[in-house]
Amino acid sequence: MKTAITLAVFFLVLSAGAFAQNAGYISAQAAPTRFMENPLHASPHEMAPEQTLLGSAGTSPYHFAEGEQPVWQFGEIKPTQPLGDIARAYRKEHMTITKRAEFVWEN
Repeated sequence: MKTAITLAVFFLVLSAGAFAQNAGYISAQAAPTRFMENPLHASPHEMAPEQTLLGSAGTSPYHFAEGEQPVWQFGEIKPTQPLGDIARAYRKEHMTITKRAEFVWEN
């Protein structure tokens, strides 16, 4: 019984593979790509008038200005701790908190 089922599955796989090779016949003949003609494509013409992206002046939530600002307007620069110092502090804390192995086995 196992042999019959195995033979039927094998035949089904082979027939599906043979069908897949012939099912969607696509010609191997090369065909050049043809584009539709458009007479206005790439012809010279005037550009559109300038438009603002920010909306009207009174209703827009966006504001912009030109010029330089003094450094004191940007707020206080907070000193940051280097990443290496933070890593050393974590390692030192880890060494004091975690329990170490009592025996070290070597082969």
